[in-house]
Amino acid sequence: MRIPLFSVLSVLALAGMTAQAAQGTPPTSTPTLDYIQTENELILNYTGTLLQSDDAVNWTKVENASSPYRVRTGNEKLFFCVTLSDQPGQPLSPGEDGSVTLPGGVPLDFVWIEPGTFIMGSPEDELGRDDDEIQHQVTLTQGYWLGKYEVTQAQYEAIMGKNPSKFQGTDLPVEQVSWDDAMEFCAKLTEIEQEAGILPEGYEYTLPTEAQWEYACRAGTTTAFNNGTNIPTEEQLWKEPCPNLDEVGWYGYNSDEATHPVGQKQPNAWELYDMHGNVWEWCLDRYDDYPTSAVTDPTGPDTDSIPVLRGGSWYDYASGCRSALRYNSNPSSIIDASIGFRVALTRVPRLVPVPCSNFTIPLPGNVDLDIIWIDPGTFMMGSPEDELGAGGDEILHQVTLTQGYWLGKYEITQAQYEAIMGENPSRFSGVNLPVENVSWKDAMAFCEKLTAQERVEG
Repeated sequence: MRIPLFSVLSVLALAGMTAQAAQGTPPTSTPTLDYIQTENELILNYTGTLLQSDDAVNWTKVENASSPYRVRTGNEKLFFCVTLSDQPGQPLSPGEDGSVTLPGGVPLDFVWIEPGTFIMGSPEDELGRDDDEIQHQVTLTQGYWLGKYEVTQAQYEAIMGKNPSKFQGTDLPVEQVSWDDAMEFCAKLTEIEQEAGILPEGYEYTLPTEAQWEYACRAGTTTAFNNGTNIPTEEQLWKEPCPNLDEVGWYGYNSDEATHPVGQKQPNAWELYDMHGNVWEWCLDRYDDYPTSAVTDPTGPDTDSIPVLRGGSWYDYASGCRSALRYNSNPSSIIDASIGFRVALTRVPRLVPVPCSNFTIPLPGNVDLDIIWIDPGTFMMGSPEDELGAGGDEILHQVTLTQGYWLGKYEITQAQYEAIMGENPSRFSGVNLPVENVSWKDAMAFCEKLTAQERVEG
C-alpha cells in the first residue's frame, strides 16, 4: 500500500479534534504523529492511539500497533491519524511482551526476557577488548521485562514533566540525564502503576543490572555485536567505519553527530532496538571487577562506587559500542548528550532473613507478615503446683532449645490468611482481626502454601 506523505500531514490537523470527540472533554495532552520515509517503507512515530482509514472519513484502530509503526509502500492509498488514548492500562503478564500507557497516552513497549545462562564478558581475541571484560558464566533465575527501545523524550516528559535533552524530538532518546534522574523516572513510574492498580504483583520499574543488560543485548550471540558479527580489522576499531555495526546502531561514523529516532536500525533476535549506539544506557549496579567463577543473579558490589554505562553512543567509535564494553561515571555529576537509559521491570528483590534478625515477609496484595527471631535457650516448661488454675497436665520440666527460630509477631490476621488462601472463614470480619474458624489442617495448609510461595520467590 502506498501512503502519500501529504495525507499523513493533513490528518495531523484532525488529531486534536478526533481526540476531543472521543473523550468528550479537551485532552490533557496532545497526541503527536510524524514520519520518516525510506526507500521501501514509511515509519510513523506517534503518541496516543493510532487509527487508519482508506478514505480519511471512516477510521479504525490499528490493533497491536506500537511506535514506531512501519508500513511498506505500495500502490494503495491509506491515511493515518492519532487520538488521545482513552483505554485504561492493563497489567503486563509474565512471559509475554506488552505495553504500558503513560500519562498523555504515551506508550512504553516492553519485551519479556526469559531467564537463562550465558557467558558474560568478551573472549581474549575480540578486537577492542578491555581488561575488565573477563568471561564468566552468569545465570539469571528470574525473567524480566526490558524496554523495547531506549526511553524517548515523550516518555520521559510524560513521567517527569520536563525534557532535558540537547537534541529535541519526541521519538528521540532522552539524554542529558544522570543515573539519579533515571532512577527517579523508574520510581515515579512504579508509583503511578501501583496507584492505578496495574503493576504486576511483586515487580518494580528500575534500571537493568549489568548482567540483565548484556544478556538481553546479546540475545544468544557471543560476538562483539548482537547481529552475530565482530569488528574485523584494527582500523575499524577507531579509524574507519564499521559496516557490521552500521546495521544495528548509530555511532560516530554514521550518526551525523546527533541522536536518531529509536527503532530505526535492525533489532536483535529478541526484538530489542538500539542496544548498540544512539545513547549510552545506565545500569543499576555499580562498577567492580568481574568474578572469575560462575555467579547467579549478580547485582554488583555493595559499595558506593560509580554506576555502569553500556552500549555506546552516537559519539563513539565501533570499539565503544560492543556488547561487552563497560564504562563507568559519577551518577550525580555527569549529564551528557550521549547518555540516556532503558527501563526494566523486574521482581522486587526478596531479602533472605539473617538468623538473629527480625524481618517482614511481603504477601500478595501488599500485605505484610512480621516475623520475630527467637534465640535458642533453656526454660522451665509447665506451671508450678501453686499456680492458680494450673491443670494436671502442666508438670514443670526443663526444656532446652538448641536452635533459634522465627515466630510471627502477631496472630495471623484475616488479611494475611486471605492473601495466601484466597478465602476468609472468620465470624468476626476485619482485615486486622485474627483469623478464626480455622482447623489445624487449615493452619498447616496456610503454612505449606506460604512455604511454596517463598520457594518460588527464591
